[in-house]
Amino acid sequence: MPSSGQPSQVSNASAESKSKQPLFKLEKYDGSTSLDTYLWKFHQLADYLQRDECDKFYNLCASLDGPVGQLLRELSTTKTTEALENLLQTRFGTAKQAVSFQAKLCARRRQENETLQELHSDISHLIQLADPNEGSSFLAYVGVNSFIAALNDSNLEFEILKLEPQTLPDAVSHAVHLESLAEVVSARSRAATDKVSGHVQRQCSIMAITDENKDKDKDADLQQ
Repeated sequence: MPSSGQPSQVSNASAESKSKQPLFKLEKYDGSTSLDTYLWKFHQLADYLQRDECDKFYNLCASLDGPVGQLLRELSTTKTTEALENLLQTRFGTAKQAVSFQAKLCARRRQENETLQELHSDISHLIQLADPNEGSSFLAYVGVNSFIAALNDSNLEFEILKLEPQTLPDAVSHAVHLESLAEVVSARSRAATDKVSGHVQRQCSIMAITDENKDKDKDADLQQ
């Protein structure tokens, strides 16, 4: 018969195993986002799960996707997390990606049905990736101008520029306010148009009935 201590040992082992299960799954890395941010998140999760060096190396290998995953073929016989990270930095590090993110920032335009808040979030992210070493004043200048250009609406851009926003949040706040005003004016205009259209339709109906009655009267006169 099993000893009385075995169930508790099994229970403890099961509890320890569960405690090391990830509470969330780290997404794959394909080179389209910041490598530094991804590696930071990777190490935070690995430390939380108490992964050893071997586990960290093979988990990082498994997380690489697309063209990034092809770098594994270039890895030397030194199979360590540090060696793999160094290889990733040479190809996908912040310095290497900065030019790509700068191009994306310049080409960024607001998509159909995209909210101003969503555009703001993406512009902020691209700015940090495009030049993370610049000072806050420069990033504020780039943020304002990039956001305004991304609106892809010359009238809205002009109105925001007149207000001379100094920071990206200021530019977003102005844009939200102006867009809300435009929607109110547009709604009133549609209501006025619908009112006129309804009035015209009623007048046309009255005229049609009048003409019909006149035709009936003429027919009656001819019959007499």
